[in-house]
Amino acid sequence: RVLSYRQHFYNRIKNIMKIDVKPRKMPAQQRAKFTVKIIKEAAAHVLVAQGYKKFTTNKVAERAGVSIGSIYQYFPRKESLIAAIKQDHFIELRALMLDAYQITQDKSLEEVTRQFVLATIKGHMVAPDLHRVLSHELPELQVKEDDNRDGSIRLLVQQLFEQRKTELREDINIPLAAKMITKTIEHLVHEAVLFEPELFQLGDFSEELVHFIMAYITTLQVNNNVYSSNIYF
Repeated sequence: RVLSYRQHFYNRIKNIMKIDVKPRKMPAQQRAKFTVKIIKEAAAHVLVAQGYKKFTTNKVAERAGVSIGSIYQYFPRKESLIAAIKQDHFIELRALMLDAYQITQDKSLEEVTRQFVLATIKGHMVAPDLHRVLSHELPELQVKEDDNRDGSIRLLVQQLFEQRKTELREDINIPLAAKMITKTIEHLVHEAVLFEPELFQLGDFSEELVHFIMAYITTLQVNNNVYSSNIYF
């Protein structure tokens, strides 16, 4: 019976992941864009208030004050609406990281790292309840921030590392380091914001992350011994 339940669960997830979550069409007129904005805001409210299992487009329509037909005009199923909300969240995170990148072009590598960390924290603190649902209650829905397209945070960090290559340790694998750094920061900040917010009251969380990252990308490794400019490990 347990195996049967597990198999049913995995089959259900596979079927959800096969669903086409693309919107039916994108709004062109200003009024249509406003309607879609209202629909997304209502959908986010329903997701936070009732969770994914109780989420329906009828509840969204009621909350938004629009007809169910208005929703299906743009989103053929509830999964495509939720995917659009998730994509908007990723776009917001990318915008924050891009801002951090642009305002630190002439700053030290440490300051760039600091601003990236602070931008990640800021992004996770925007609507944390919605972020919790998007991260922990929803299936993947074929929507990822790191989608290998220009604009992804990982590729932005990789671009930064390429530009600052002379400041990094000699043996660094830049594509791999960019992936490890983005995933590490994302995970640590995500867990702290959603489940351990008291960490931010210590005042040292962001700075410890900065030290952690700088040690990884600038420490030299020679003959299996690790050195920094001041410390021998």
